[in-house]
Amino acid sequence: MGDLKDLAITKFDNRLITGWNTNGFCKAVDVVYNSTLDGDDLRRLMVQRACEHIHMTGREDFNELLKKISELSVDVVSEMAKLLKQRTADMNSKDHLFKEEHERLVVSQISLTNKTQECNGFERALISRKRLLVEIHDGLEYNNAEIA
Repeated sequence: MGDLKDLAITKFDNRLITGWNTNGFCKAVDVVYNSTLDGDDLRRLMVQRACEHIHMTGREDFNELLKKISELSVDVVSEMAKLLKQRTADMNSKDHLFKEEHERLVVSQISLTNKTQECNGFERALISRKRLLVEIHDGLEYNNAEIA
């Protein structure tokens, strides 16, 4: 029996995916809430679809339905609270990951700055050595010129 109910819910859900914005959606919600018990899978499905399209609260027929079926209103508010809590947790998690990545970038930047300073130090040392070699070379040429 459970397989048949699951199949019916799946087919019904497929219709809701495209039919949520029709007059039939509110009628279907009304029928589901007036013919099922609290916690029924069909009720959960209707609430999920309503929350996915919460902008429907701008529709007069949906607002009337929320006023008429208090259980629906409670279920929608409860589901929205869960979604808000989940999204807040997701944002906090992403914020934490962002902070970690920022810290890694700062450490990398400091490391690159240190490497740049190190390279600048090597460059200065090479320039000094080159000058010294030029002076030695010039000195040797001068000495060779005097000897000759």
